[in-house]
Amino acid sequence: MTDGRAWSKRLTGGAARAGLVGLVGRDLNAPVLAGLADGLQHGIGEDRRVVLLAGSHGGGGRLGEVLESFWSLPVEGVVVLGAVDRPDDVSRLARRGLPVVVVGDCVHTPNVACVGLDFEMVARVPVDHLAGSGLRRIGMIGPPVRSAGGSPTERGFLAAVEAAGVEGAIVRAEATIEGGGAALRDLIERFSGVDGVVAHNDLMATGAIRGAADLGIRVPAQMAVVSADDMGLGELVVPALTSVRPIHEQLVEAVATALDRLIEEPGLSPEPVAVPVELVVRESA
Repeated sequence: MTDGRAWSKRLTGGAARAGLVGLVGRDLNAPVLAGLADGLQHGIGEDRRVVLLAGSHGGGGRLGEVLESFWSLPVEGVVVLGAVDRPDDVSRLARRGLPVVVVGDCVHTPNVACVGLDFEMVARVPVDHLAGSGLRRIGMIGPPVRSAGGSPTERGFLAAVEAAGVEGAIVRAEATIEGGGAALRDLIERFSGVDGVVAHNDLMATGAIRGAADLGIRVPAQMAVVSADDMGLGELVVPALTSVRPIHEQLVEAVATALDRLIEEPGLSPEPVAVPVELVVRESA
């Protein structure tokens, strides 16, 4: 049975354990995961549901294993946070009737809802901030991309620099602290005179700041750095990171609403939802 019918049978047969919701993230220590879990717990607390956490970090099939475990409990639905490397791991369980909300990526199959960020805003907000500060050569450092056309954030970045009347360039490396340092060096070689950097996330931004220090470049006096994904590290870095983050209340509301709708209407294929973002200004830009 597909498109929610298997799930409906489990509900009518009394096998489903009403009240359990799964939340899966690559890193259980990530502040965004903890914040989402707390928000979901409070947001759905009136329905007496309980959020169960699981980590998907590990081998390529780890997410599929976690979803299978949640299916066997069984849970009412699952929220998956972060990139989905193997979409079939999600679609396979969704076809069997498990409602899944994917946050930060998208899997196009019935019984799956996608909640992402407004990627145009993710790029435009830091570019406008940097350009408004008088910077004119702004680079983006990001991870390898799956498609030849680049990521939505990269496309938004290119549109934003053009609209702001400044010059821009993009380089890519692994989305780690080390990758951020390597990407900054690559950016400086390819894009001489760069005075502003938009980093994919806090890790890459931290690597860029360290790389700049190694090269004798002062942040933000000589180069400003903005993280496009506030992972909660901003206040731990010196200088503290100016970061883009989703508006938390709207993210939690969007995820909770999408999950409730899938549970109530099995087999639904809702349109993706984009959550707006805001800039948290600290010391790095």
